[in-house]
Amino acid sequence: SCAASAQIEAEDAPFITIEGARLDLVRVREGADLSAFNAIYLAPVEISYADEDPDYALDAVERDRLFQTMRDEIAEALAGDGAYEIADAPGPGVLDIRAQLIDVEINRPSFSGAQRGSVYVSSVGEMTLIAVIRDGETGQNLILVRDEIEDRQHQLARVTAASYWASVRRAFSIWSGALRDALDRARAG
Repeated sequence: SCAASAQIEAEDAPFITIEGARLDLVRVREGADLSAFNAIYLAPVEISYADEDPDYALDAVERDRLFQTMRDEIAEALAGDGAYEIADAPGPGVLDIRAQLIDVEINRPSFSGAQRGSVYVSSVGEMTLIAVIRDGETGQNLILVRDEIEDRQHQLARVTAASYWASVRRAFSIWSGALRDALDRARAG
């Protein structure tokens, strides 16, 4: 996770920061022509936690669900109107998205097994999303993205498995829409 973060900060020379994007940081390789790309491939997402030994780490089933939720929201935002297809692998004409969720903190009860009482939180959690969008054929980095995602309630709310996953879906939906906006801006030059 530190490598991707450092890469985004270190690659100053050939990248231009896009101002006004709905993401915290969007940098596009100078001279990149995105008009030739008509598909998106989303590699499996890497996850690292804020705490080295978190009690809230996702198990394998939850990680798969998180990845599928992210993939579904990206597909809806990018392929919903036919702007991009969703590819099964990187290749010519494919933007290869390599994403990491870092500093992940999840405020939720254990959803496996019985739970007694109710749990109330003011935030379901937070994370930082780092994404490198590469040319699927050459592997060259074209777009670098960083965004902090937090599901902050302004009051205490009861958290259940359903409300937790609804918050995850909402966060990825917002991020995917912002990603689409950034890609559209980069395509426009």
